Amino acid sequence: MNQPTLFFHPLVIPSPQPFLFNQCNSPLMSQRFDELKVLPEGEIRRFPSTLLCRGERWAIIVHRTERDYNLPGLFIPRGTKSYGVFVEGEPWTVYLWVGEGEEVMGFYVNAADSVVVGEDHVVWRDLYLDVLILPTGRRTLDYEEAVRAYGRKRADVMKGELEKNANRAVERATTLLEMCGVILKMWE
Repeated sequence: MNQPTLFFHPLVIPSPQPFLFNQCNSPLMSQRFDELKVLPEGEIRRFPSTLLCRGERWAIIVHRTERDYNLPGLFIPRGTKSYGVFVEGEPWTVYLWVGEGEEVMGFYVNAADSVVVGEDHVVWRDLYLDVLILPTGRRTLDYEEAVRAYGRKRADVMKGELEKNANRAVERATTLLEMCGVILKMWE
């Protein structure tokens, strides 16, 4: 199976629905934009990023990973390009990882709440529940942290919600990425 590839479209004509489109930076422009992830215990993790594109209630950021990540079925080396998609009011955030040759490595959907897009930052609360979606179609759910944080019963309910929302999250993230000029050759 061929790996999906990411392309930048030279001309972007944004769709007015379902998101209000305020600003789009070319992939070569840069505006500092911090991602602030709040853990359930209250710890705040800051990830310096670049704003790629934003609307009234959403933002897409891009940064290079600062360390290696070893996920089930996917190794993400330090320096991998990572797009983050954040939409206020949605129960998720989405990351898209892109490799050296601009190939799509996978989507990572986080269960989240309290997503707030500010002028120069996004703040969101991580619920310790994630699903990795690979180009092969393989999905890996990570919810052991959620079980430890909330108990199995609540984590199981949250897991069911994330499983229902994961496809919609990727679809909405893909729509926004395309509005911002990031064109994905989707998986077959």
